[in-house]
This record gives sequence, structure tokens and C-alpha cells, in this order.
Amino acid sequence: MLTTTDEIPDPATLHLTTRLNDTVVQSADVSDLIFPIAEVIAYLSRWYTFLPGDVLLTGTPAGVGVGRKPPLFIKKNDVLNVEIDRIGRAGGIVVRRVRARRVPVTQVRPQVLDRILHLAQRSERLRAESDEAGDVSEHE
Repeated sequence: MLTTTDEIPDPATLHLTTRLNDTVVQSADVSDLIFPIAEVIAYLSRWYTFLPGDVLLTGTPAGVGVGRKPPLFIKKNDVLNVEIDRIGRAGGIVVRRVRARRVPVTQVRPQVLDRILHLAQRSERLRAESDEAGDVSEHE
């Protein structure tokens, strides 16, 4: 799956769907991300040079397995597919489960934490200003 900005000038208009064994478990607009894609790329580009073929993982929309009741986790032989409209679908069969390694906040550089906090505060300010103007999106 490869696309260019002339094909999709605004990635916020895209919709992401995750299916586990043909059941939709996540469905969200890219505009629901906390930080716009362009802002994430610009920020990370300070320390990293993106090359053709690089993949940037930004997190996951609502619907993660641990937050479900009962919890839902992928397991060996499950079929997982992620689709982004106008781009395509990627997926496959789960071979084994890998436990995520959590990095303690104390191991994250203070500058990164400051930037994350600044961006989160900015996002909240913009959302509040939008709400005050009566411009509330229909998914909220």
C-alpha cells in the first residue's frame, strides 16, 4: 500500500477499520487522532530521517482488546486485517502473541515528555474553542 499526497491530500479524511476474524473491532476516522499526521511527521523529523518504505505507527483507535468487557486479545491463528479507505487492506494470520514492552516514563527524555504535554494541552484548547463556537463534531 503506497499513496502520495496528490492522491490523498488530507489523510484526516480517511477511515480506518480493524477486523478480527471478520468481525469489526475498531472503526474510526483518522481525524480522531490526538495529533494530526502532518504534525507527528514534522515533530519526529527533528530526530529521524524518513526513507521510502518506512512505516509510522501512531497508535490505535478506540476498541482495543484490553478495554473490552470481557477483554479480547488476539491469539495464534486469528486473522487480523486493517483497512484504510482509499489506500487498501493489510493483514494476515497471527503466528504468535508477543507481549509489549512498556518503557517507564522515567526512561523517556524530558524534552519528549514536555512536547507531548504541550501538544496535548494545545489539542484540548483547540477542542474547547471549537466547542465554545458550537462547532462540535457528530462523533463526540
